Amino acid sequence: VTEADWDELHQSNVKAPFFLTQALAPLLTAACGNVVNIVDLHAFVPAKSFSAYCPQKAALVAVTQSLALE
Repeated sequence: VTEADWDELHQSNVKAPFFLTQALAPLLTAACGNVVNIVDLHAFVPAKSFSAYCPQKAALVAVTQSLALE
């Protein structure tokens, strides 16, 4: 895994959902909308050969839960 690979995974799995949700928050609130982010087992159970993927999905879970509280 290269740093560029890591950054790409982070941007698509954590950064984009965070900033998209933040930008849409006023519209979601007005329309009683919801956010659905998709993760899989690897967000909770690390797996060999997925050392770059698993933490990104775990971070997406944390971001989703944190934004839901806000």
